[in-house]
Amino acid sequence: MELAMPGGRPLRLANGLLYLERYWQQEELVRVQLQRRFAAPAPEIDLSRLSTALRRLFDHEGLGADEADRQQLAAAVSALGRVSVLAGGPGTGKTTTVARLLALLRDQPGPELRIALAAPTGKAAARLEEAVRAATAELSPDDQQRLGDLSASTLHRLLGWLPSSRSRFRHDASNPLPHDVVIVDEMSMVSLTMMSRLLEAVRPSARLVLVGDPDQLSSVEAGAVLADIARAPGVPEADLGRQLVELRLITRWRGSASARRRAADAYLAVRRIHQ
Repeated sequence: MELAMPGGRPLRLANGLLYLERYWQQEELVRVQLQRRFAAPAPEIDLSRLSTALRRLFDHEGLGADEADRQQLAAAVSALGRVSVLAGGPGTGKTTTVARLLALLRDQPGPELRIALAAPTGKAAARLEEAVRAATAELSPDDQQRLGDLSASTLHRLLGWLPSSRSRFRHDASNPLPHDVVIVDEMSMVSLTMMSRLLEAVRPSARLVLVGDPDQLSSVEAGAVLADIARAPGVPEADLGRQLVELRLITRWRGSASARRRAADAYLAVRRIHQ
């Protein structure tokens, strides 16, 4: 998706801010794509099976009777939505949550979901792959078998780097990625341009999970995508902002009634498990 550039002008003045036209176009693409994905109908999911898997995969050890399991709640909301942002600092369990989320999704009936794990750099992709494998090793043998041997790649490799272009890829809106679930780690390093290309390439029906620490240094290129999304104005859905303190799942891009319903459904499902 490309927005029309008026008269080929290099700059744009919008709401009192001066943009390079190219970056304004990319910001608009990201905003529109996320709003559309949040407003889209929720993925089909067997809620009874999801509740059973949530109970099996999260043990609640050390939690009080009225204390929510943040990782469990994050996984539930991610399973019920098409786009989610898993944000937290070091040691908050983001990768553990990702592994168990994937086990939840692979446990659902139907064809086996095609999963892509990606990160901005080769080093980050290697860390993600190693961490997911370590977290998978802590699961039951059945869940380990469901997940299989997942590998991670760089975003450039996932999208299909073209030697003839620095900002275009083989996978785009006309040739989308085949995956049903796309997990991107170290999102704080993802530039605005790369985020716009990723959203073009991920099928609207696929789940997209963005993982990272919004307080880390942003990309060396233009944009601070993760920080902007995580701090977007709006009321936390189903009061999730109060309950998810360090490990926050943001499903609050403005005015999304479907996101509110999915978050509320996930919250109620987790509450039923605790009761």
